[in-house]
Amino acid sequence: MRVCLVYPGYPPHEQIGGGISVFGFELAHALSDSGLRVTVLSRGPASSRLEREHLDGIELVRVPGEDPDLVRASHEFSFNRFGSFLFSQHISVLIDALERRDGAFDVIEFPDWGAEGFCSIASKQNRCLLRCFTPSFVSESFNPANPEYLSPFTKDLEREMLRRARHLSCNSTSLIELIESSIGQRVHYEREEAVFDVRRFQCQRHMIEEFSDARPLHILAVGRLEERKGFDVLITAMRELFAAKLPIEAVICGASTHLADGGDSIQVLARNAPPNIRFIPPVSYCQIAQQYQAADVMVVPSRFDSYPFVAVEAMSAGMPVIASHQCTISEHMVERETGLIFESNNPSDLICKIKYLYEQPGEITRIGSNAQALALGQFSKEATVPAIIARYQKIAQFARENGDSSKA
Repeated sequence: MRVCLVYPGYPPHEQIGGGISVFGFELAHALSDSGLRVTVLSRGPASSRLEREHLDGIELVRVPGEDPDLVRASHEFSFNRFGSFLFSQHISVLIDALERRDGAFDVIEFPDWGAEGFCSIASKQNRCLLRCFTPSFVSESFNPANPEYLSPFTKDLEREMLRRARHLSCNSTSLIELIESSIGQRVHYEREEAVFDVRRFQCQRHMIEEFSDARPLHILAVGRLEERKGFDVLITAMRELFAAKLPIEAVICGASTHLADGGDSIQVLARNAPPNIRFIPPVSYCQIAQQYQAADVMVVPSRFDSYPFVAVEAMSAGMPVIASHQCTISEHMVERETGLIFESNNPSDLICKIKYLYEQPGEITRIGSNAQALALGQFSKEATVPAIIARYQKIAQFARENGDSSKA
């Protein structure tokens, strides 16, 4: 079976897509390891030529990225709509060229970020899969880098794409409910869990009997520093813990984002942060495991996050995760057994969960061990890849029976 994955960001060379890029990387390797022929279409630096290479048995084709002038105009390289539109313009021509060279792809997969390219290959939509990760889908309505005049257009594009799609995949029931509310109709989808190389994050952890000034409780939070990630909630909680003189420290690891008023998110967050919080820049996909090993607890304070991959990575490392109830990872967690869940946007509730682990260090080991078993059993490649391949086979069969034609 021959599969094309259209993922604008593809690590470890490029991290512009965050968790979605990581998923594309994990998926490509898992499929290749299972014997499928995999081609990844990703976005490269601004240039006038394609870059093609083979890495670990995967064909990687990097499409020319954004025009530097457009990048400067939007003030943000990573997530502006101009860049996604330009990227999608290359997709149809490139897929046609690759299929003329090596034969048709059995399945072409798009994630929601960068999925504008889906509209450019209408004749192939019977064998296209849209994989949904975020509530904003194409429009990225939370992104202040979007010009105002593009927002209505991208919302309409989002709805049109979801109406056209014959094959949808999602790992969150609540996210599908949001999508259905947005487009005003039911969508047919199949739930599939994300693919993780969970064993890569396993590490030796030691029982802690008591926390002190010499050995404080170490909290880790990872993600892009934007409002929906809820880092301000964690900062408020840490300020109260600092005032209570508890030996609890936090590291926030993530990239800053531009604010609507022209400011920088890390400057705003750092200005309000107490001394028990330290900010570090994002680390590479290959280095994040070191951060997990150094921490005791992962906090995921998002106001909404359909699938925070860092949570599963932390669970794989044997860390207990304290997650907002708006994070759909909480759909998999049992309170005080495989994780802790707090009310979104409620610093007081988050403080209660942190104190529970601080006051009972043995629970960190017990819950972390349970979380690791959950991750290994439910999110490993062995558990998830067979279902994804089976879905691909169904899509390929559908395309063979119905031909290449767009949905009416």
